[in-house]
Amino acid sequence: MPNAHKRLDQRAMADSMELSSDVPPASAALTAEFVAEQSSSFDADPKLRLAQNAVTRSDVRDVLMRRDVSNSFNHHYSVKVAQECKVTDQKRTGRCWIFAALNVMRLGIMNKFSLADDFELSQSYLFFWDKLEKCNYFLENVLLTKDKPLDGRLLQHLLKEPICDGGQWDMVTNLMGKYGAVPKSVFPESKTSMNSVWVNRFLTAKLREYALRLRGMAGKGAVEADLHKAKADMMAEVYKVLSVHFGAVPKPDSKFEWAITNKHKAFKREEHTPLGFYRDLVDTKADQMVSIIHDPRNPYRRSYSVSYLGNVVGGDIVRYINLPIEELKRYAAATLDGGQPCWMGVDVFKSYHIELGILDTGMYDHDLVYGVSPGMTKEERLRSGESLMSHAMVFTGYDKRDGENIPNKWRVENSWGDTRGNKGYFLMTNAWFDEYLFQVVVNKSLLDKDLLPLLTDEPTMLPAWDPMGSLASVGRQEHQQQDGGGGLRMREGNVADPRCRI
Repeated sequence: MPNAHKRLDQRAMADSMELSSDVPPASAALTAEFVAEQSSSFDADPKLRLAQNAVTRSDVRDVLMRRDVSNSFNHHYSVKVAQECKVTDQKRTGRCWIFAALNVMRLGIMNKFSLADDFELSQSYLFFWDKLEKCNYFLENVLLTKDKPLDGRLLQHLLKEPICDGGQWDMVTNLMGKYGAVPKSVFPESKTSMNSVWVNRFLTAKLREYALRLRGMAGKGAVEADLHKAKADMMAEVYKVLSVHFGAVPKPDSKFEWAITNKHKAFKREEHTPLGFYRDLVDTKADQMVSIIHDPRNPYRRSYSVSYLGNVVGGDIVRYINLPIEELKRYAAATLDGGQPCWMGVDVFKSYHIELGILDTGMYDHDLVYGVSPGMTKEERLRSGESLMSHAMVFTGYDKRDGENIPNKWRVENSWGDTRGNKGYFLMTNAWFDEYLFQVVVNKSLLDKDLLPLLTDEPTMLPAWDPMGSLASVGRQEHQQQDGGGGLRMREGNVADPRCRI
């Protein structure tokens, strides 16, 4: 959108770093008397001593978990989509947003051709083009900010993670509108598409190198034509690296053969291009959808975007409509009532148990074990950096008891394989929805009429580092440890089997 980056929120304009030689006063230091007093108090509390014995010998999450809560759930729902699919697996990558989007879209094709429940659209195909486009988008942002200080907050934010695995729904819209889609059988996974750590590290180093080179040229007075020529040479190198890692990717207008055998043993062969396949066979079009968020920091019933966030230069901006949480529930339920799954974004690492596949705020009893409980509101967690969107998944159902107006639990299709939860499906309680869900994506046709102008107005811009853009920054904070349920944010490559921070 024209001038969008110039309309930064005032919070983003406070880009100064306060330097000070002040230090805390000596009187604020911890004393031996304080430590002795706390030690005596701890030793005098038998409940804390029991907790100490348990936690020093067991996984703290097992000690914290409330058995009565975990035993109270079942995976039965009053409303479900007519056909569910075999759960997918994003492996050691942050592609949840792509997986979730394609999991929504594959259902129509499966029904149209009577395909088995393990049919998938190629996540690797979109992953390749997203990597290429993100590199170009980053370098264009470098040129846009060439006059800003290198050590300022904005440039340091852009350089911290110039390429990552994460994304947003509007970024799916950009990719599919430009490149289409193909079945997974046409462009299957590669070693890199299942473990992106190495290519991300290499391209991150190159992009930082390119950024300094472009800024150096600009500082010496290079004209725009020379800067873009240099950028084109850089992108040629990026294309070579990605092609080595992903293989020969189908071009959006090149023909491919798709051969299938359906559930009834009937064989069929068709010829498509990626753009034609998306246009003709995918019923759920990405650009027909709208992202609705719950951000209690900012006024409701307004549109928002995040500065410098995107993937395709010239594509759609990432646009959100901010509404109260009950409205997100209403729109998600309406989508499921219409027989369609619903894409959503959450902070998945809070109050969850991965083995059981349960997302519930009452899962862990911190007060019983520590004598201390978390005490922040959703807004406070956002403001302090304690919470952000970290994962995208799909609603496929909900349960609502007779006489109740809102669901008490939601069925969630994840993309972490089928060994956790209910064959890979998770259960989300209504209370967890309130606290840790931030976004749902629904068809524009469901929007209340008074919200329609927000689809085309000029949005309020949030700063580049705002948590509403965090789902598109997967790779820095995330990767999830797959050894149980508490949730742990790690840097890439530091865990044995990382998954999405998403």
